[in-house]
Amino acid sequence: KSSPAKGKGRPRKATEDQLSKIAVMLLQGIPAAETEANAARLLGMTQAMAAAGVGEAQRRIAQAATVDHKQELATALSRLDHLYRKALNDGEVSVALSAQRERGRLLRLDREVEDAGDGGEDAGESSGELEKIAGHLLPLELAPEDYPLAEHARIAAGIVRKAAA
Repeated sequence: KSSPAKGKGRPRKATEDQLSKIAVMLLQGIPAAETEANAARLLGMTQAMAAAGVGEAQRRIAQAATVDHKQELATALSRLDHLYRKALNDGEVSVALSAQRERGRLLRLDREVEDAGDGGEDAGESSGELEKIAGHLLPLELAPEDYPLAEHARIAAGIVRKAAA
C-alpha cells in the first residue's frame, strides 16, 4: 500500500469498506461536509480521498435509488391482476373492484376516457362508441353505475374469461 509522494500523483481510492462506511454516514443524514471530515478523521483517509469517497458514495446511493418506472408499473399491474382474479374466484367482489379501481388509477384509464371526448376528428365517433359500450355494459350492473366504463368492461371481460375456462 504505497501512497504517492505528498502533492504528487493521484490520491489512493477509498476501499469498498471505507465507501460502505461513508454511505452509512450519508444515509444516517450526516451532511456531506461532515461525513468527509469524519472519513478523514475516523477512517484514516486523506482529505482528497475522503472527498472523492463521499462523491462516489453519493453516486452509488443515487444509482441504487433509481427506479425503473416501467418495470415497477408492470409489477404492480401483474400483482393487481393476480389479486383481481383471486378475488373473483373467491367471490370477493369488493376486493376485485378495489383491485380494478387501483389498476385503472395506475393506468389513468378514467383520464383517457375523459380525454376521448376532448375534440379532434374522431371525438364524435369515439364518444358514440363509448355510449354504445356503456349501453351494453351498464345494464349488466356489474359495478356501481358511477364507476369508470373501463372498470365495467374489465369486470365483464373477467367474467367471460372465467366462464370460458
